[in-house]
Amino acid sequence: MWVGLYGGGLARWLGYHQWESWTHAEGLAGNEVGAFARDRSGRLWIGTDGGLQSMRPGDKLSRPWTAKQGLPDTNVRALAVGWDGSIWSGAVEGGIARMDPRTGSIRRYRLGTNQSDNRVTAIMIDRQGRIWVTADGGLFRSLRSDQFAEFERQTLPDIPNTGQRENIGPVFEGARRQLWIPTSEGLLRLEDGRWTRLTKKDGLLSSHISYVAETPDGHLWITYTEALGISRLTFEPNRLVV
Repeated sequence: MWVGLYGGGLARWLGYHQWESWTHAEGLAGNEVGAFARDRSGRLWIGTDGGLQSMRPGDKLSRPWTAKQGLPDTNVRALAVGWDGSIWSGAVEGGIARMDPRTGSIRRYRLGTNQSDNRVTAIMIDRQGRIWVTADGGLFRSLRSDQFAEFERQTLPDIPNTGQRENIGPVFEGARRQLWIPTSEGLLRLEDGRWTRLTKKDGLLSSHISYVAETPDGHLWITYTEALGISRLTFEPNRLVV
């Protein structure tokens, strides 16, 4: 198990009371780890406030890629591995980047015209190869994950007139290829091209959702922003069971 720490670097659990860690002292570019992902070769990619690095099993950390090497920003807080092996990274400022790990070449992409559109918080690539990017300014999608990717803002279901800006969490793809997104205004579901929004009115303990996960038996589990515990969701014909 790997853990990214805010100020404490990267840690790996080896067993009971046994941990291995990486910080500045071990060559980590930054002690604030925003994301990590493993590619198909087993190489671990790490996004920190000091840049993007990689590490092969049993090897040392690579040199960091930063804004000087072509990233939109040195502070990397989102990562995903493309179907073609490319590494997609999201930055605190400036949008996202696609890196070819074979050549080290980097291509940058801006998501929208507003500054908040390019403050990336999460990246997910679904089974169809679509890239989903969560940013402070909204949700963006590209239908392809190669160097010709083009990102479009997604129109989400209307939210109640609360006067608050909707905060959008990372996109999660379930076993049935439904997409789920936790937000500050409910749980969003995309199925067969149609968005629906589930809120407290549908039986959730709160409309402020923080994370989504799925167990092998197909049940969906969610956590809340408030200290309300967790909920297991089961979907029966025409109704939601919490």
